[in-house]
Amino acid sequence: MSAAAVEPAEVLVLSRERVLELMREYPALAAGVVQVFASRLRHLVAVVEDLSFRQVTARVARVVLQSVAPHEGIGAGVGGTRVTQREIAEMAGTSREVVARASRRWRTPVRS
Repeated sequence: MSAAAVEPAEVLVLSRERVLELMREYPALAAGVVQVFASRLRHLVAVVEDLSFRQVTARVARVVLQSVAPHEGIGAGVGGTRVTQREIAEMAGTSREVVARASRRWRTPVRS
């Protein structure tokens, strides 16, 4: 496992045994860990559901909507930030060209 800091940081490395000891000593820590894992699992299930059952245009739309109304699933965490078509494509599991086509389609008025 590896990580990179974007600014100077101190890192504390705890052994598995020490973490388990701390969790026994501080039940609130154990509850917090369970809560974080449960949240990440819910997010992962939502992403898998999006990738498995939604068409690519719907996935792209969902990523775009994240910037306005954050929710679980593909693109979660994007809220309030501007993203490029390439970033949208990466989050939606498609190509930048598909994102461009979808956005052009959304801008084109529907004719009766």
